[in-house]
Amino acid sequence: MATVNRWIGATTVWDTGTNWSGGAKPANGEVVLFNGGSVVSVATTQDNEQGVTLAGLIIEPTYTGDIGSSGVALQIGCQTGNVLHRGSGKLYLKCGTTFTSPIIIDCVNKTTQVELDCTTVAGTDVEVVRGTVALIGGSAATEFNRVVVGWRDDPINDVTMTIASTVTSGSVDLLVINGGVVTNSETTAMCVLSGHGRLVQSAGVVTDLVVVGGRCNWDFANGASDAATRVYVVDGIFDFTQTQGQKIINTLYEFPNGEVVRMDDNDIHKITTHRRVKTRFAGE
Repeated sequence: MATVNRWIGATTVWDTGTNWSGGAKPANGEVVLFNGGSVVSVATTQDNEQGVTLAGLIIEPTYTGDIGSSGVALQIGCQTGNVLHRGSGKLYLKCGTTFTSPIIIDCVNKTTQVELDCTTVAGTDVEVVRGTVALIGGSAATEFNRVVVGWRDDPINDVTMTIASTVTSGSVDLLVINGGVVTNSETTAMCVLSGHGRLVQSAGVVTDLVVVGGRCNWDFANGASDAATRVYVVDGIFDFTQTQGQKIINTLYEFPNGEVVRMDDNDIHKITTHRRVKTRFAGE
């Protein structure tokens, strides 16, 4: 079982050994715990822990301090265990090159700011239940394997998320949205929109978009570089009309319970094939 090293900080300095229950700053293979034992915020310097690989990072609801700050994130690796943020303070985390752990964000408050910088790693899994979250990619590989967005108490407002990349080659393999509002500008292989989720797709090619509930605003404005190969509107709303600029879709499948909001103007959108799919039940 991994050793738990708990933050008991009297000062804000991560590197000070007396700020930790183990008497030294966290080392490889340890689980780092933030709880009510100390609510002092942690001030970090960029890349300060890039050589350390934890076995878990847990922030409990009783911890109200911040970890890092904008532009000065905690960079650290993590394997084996999860990164779980259930606190009410801000978290600025830059995943180190040895980072493979799933990240779960379930903050006390929906307005709690979380910034996850995955520009140096590939294949991160992220689950968000509550919080205001920014995902930043930048690797030439798939930065995010799976990004799953749900909700805790308020299906519409519990999550506000942006997904963006510092390079054009960044991508998401699977994006599932069941609640909250997600603004995505990453190239995405598969996106599933359901329940109360709302997607604002502002840039990046999407291969397959499946709308089975919620609302998708197709806000592309950059022409052929921002397109979808296949869109399936099974239920919910797929809206072309929120922004100007041509949006390109190779094949749009519109089912009886789905609603497509569009204008008959090819300067606004271009659909190569529009198929209205009829469904029939046994005995009809």
